[in-house]
Amino acid sequence: MLLAQKLRQPSTTVLIKASDDSRYRDLVDALDEMAITDQNKYALVDLNAADTELLKRQGL
Repeated sequence: MLLAQKLRQPSTTVLIKASDDSRYRDLVDALDEMAITDQNKYALVDLNAADTELLKRQGL
């Protein structure tokens, strides 16, 4: 039944965005989470200007 539900639901794609301040270990941890949660669709993408502004507003 779980497989049937998964096949009917649209697939989610996780976007992983690393800032210049990210460490290699942060990326490894994110990829580990993709494996742990059985997430098959993910992409490593660059931060855009809106992402950078959001991080600045949040003090990150």
